[in-house]
Amino acid sequence: MMADRRTLRLTLQAISQLCSSLKHKYDADVVTEIRRLVSTISTDSLEIRLPHPSPERYELYGKLYGADVYEDSTMSCVVFGMKHEGGKIPLHDHQHSFGFIRVLRGSLRIRSFSFVQDENKKERNLVSARFEGEQEVGVSKSDDPDSVVFLDPIQGNIHEVTALEPGTAFCDVLAPGYVHPINCVYYEETESIQKPGQLTHLRAVPPPRDYVTEPLWYRTMGQLFPVQ
Repeated sequence: MMADRRTLRLTLQAISQLCSSLKHKYDADVVTEIRRLVSTISTDSLEIRLPHPSPERYELYGKLYGADVYEDSTMSCVVFGMKHEGGKIPLHDHQHSFGFIRVLRGSLRIRSFSFVQDENKKERNLVSARFEGEQEVGVSKSDDPDSVVFLDPIQGNIHEVTALEPGTAFCDVLAPGYVHPINCVYYEETESIQKPGQLTHLRAVPPPRDYVTEPLWYRTMGQLFPVQ
């Protein structure tokens, strides 16, 4: 059954074609349609076996896992998951990329910041940013664009993802994806920020040593050949 994954292939074909247009200009209608398509992705369409949601019966060694679903010149599709409630993907960015996050199991809190130009910045490793707030999102019905969290290259691009339940997993579509060199930078907050719209500085830091993603077995799609 996994050798085909017809529904998923059709969905990813459509997403890839739409993502190619985002390389040239931002289009709100295109973004909405990509969000709708991403919202139809599920564990069933992926035909993926996630680790057991209970930490006591969790089969992997690492606290965070990832599975590559598909990648081409316009996009990447990856599944991530966390063992424990409170598990995090630390604050980071994907400069020049659009991000689409669809919860597959459990629920997430996404804390995000936007880049702000600051000509008075004194330290090279400090980034001026505006706090955009926090979103909590869980599994929702298919075909609903609003169920997919959207992060554009500027607005909300710096983000932290926290699991609100054990065994939380999500699908992450990035456009353009990892096939292009992506300068992913990690950050730490320099002060406590709770009010959306508040300006602050974030400090660029090396990747946290304890941030390790264990590969989850999955038969990655090599190409999206036409489905007859």
